[in-house]
Amino acid sequence: MMYRGVSVNGRTYLILIQQCVRNSASTRAGDSRGGSKQALELLQLMKDAGSAPNIRHFNAAMRVCSMEGDAAKAFRIIQNMRHQGIKPDERSWAALLDAFGRAGQVAEMMAWYREMCRTGEQPNVYTMTILLDNAGKAGELGIAEGIWREMRDRQLAPGVHSYSAFINCYATAKQPDKAEEVLAEMVQSATIKPDAITFSRCVQLKMCMGTDFCYTSAWFAEHAVTSDY
Repeated sequence: MMYRGVSVNGRTYLILIQQCVRNSASTRAGDSRGGSKQALELLQLMKDAGSAPNIRHFNAAMRVCSMEGDAAKAFRIIQNMRHQGIKPDERSWAALLDAFGRAGQVAEMMAWYREMCRTGEQPNVYTMTILLDNAGKAGELGIAEGIWREMRDRQLAPGVHSYSAFINCYATAKQPDKAEEVLAEMVQSATIKPDAITFSRCVQLKMCMGTDFCYTSAWFAEHAVTSDY
């Protein structure tokens, strides 16, 4: 558009950056469109055109990086934000933490979480669920349990995704009894009920651990009825 003499405003840049998220299921091999590289190029184009990116542009680009698990690019973006005097918000930190988590760098993810808290940004349920999910996938059960305790200490009420992420932590560690304890707590909640994915994960775990099929079926029926599923 710029080459045709049409000016590009901040909203257009934001839409273009948001569209850089690549769908691996539909993107053909060798297709270079989209992705974090192009998101960063768009940020640079904005600067070159004399239009300073705001926090929404930076957050959108960081989201692209987090989806790819590209912690290095996400880190570079948040550093650029700080250099320009833009204070990262909860979305910025969530994207950064998710990028490190998806990259399998759990220790770095937790270090940046502590840095986030040090700046005065308070974590919410969404942020804590990101930590839980990535710690569990990396097999860091001890870290995941610490995150769960901290959620309670901060009086943050876990949601469906939080419970599911914590159940997955025990599933990855092949501890079906612990997973069942979390599910039971979820079932007893007055506001949160398990979804199909949560039940399926517990059933799969029990079967993989050699639990008798009849017992597993009875267990599922009991919990499903209790939760009105």
